[in-house]
Amino acid sequence: MKGAAFSIDNYPLKNSAILDSGTTLHIFNQISRFLNFRAALEGDFVWAGDYKLPILGYGEVDIKIKQPIGGTRIMRLYDVALCEGIVCNLVSLRILRQKGYYWDNKPKTTLIRRSDDSILCSLEEKHDQFVLEDILEDIDQAAFFARRNQFNT
Repeated sequence: MKGAAFSIDNYPLKNSAILDSGTTLHIFNQISRFLNFRAALEGDFVWAGDYKLPILGYGEVDIKIKQPIGGTRIMRLYDVALCEGIVCNLVSLRILRQKGYYWDNKPKTTLIRRSDDSILCSLEEKHDQFVLEDILEDIDQAAFFARRNQFNT
């Protein structure tokens, strides 16, 4: 429906990171997730449907990914765009493929694999999306700052 949009505050995956096969860059919506943040050039933007969203800057983001046999590990994403109006955080499958990873959706558990076929992580299906990192929607900005510092080496 043209002109229809929903608020970022109402989307249950707003803090989570989903795998997106259509986006050409990683996009996150909260500045508190970023490391080494740098401002974008004036005029940088992305299209989200019919909407032109400004890119406020770029940086690195750490996400916590699930290991298929239990446990988690940290994956650092580089050159991530900050777009505060995007409804959830997007991890670009295209960029992962350029780095030698691929999406294996043949087994019952959907996986991201390395080029040598070893498993990088498993994905969870939630709200009809493939979720790399699942973070509850009621987490606030301060929690992201504390969490980011916990992962920073």
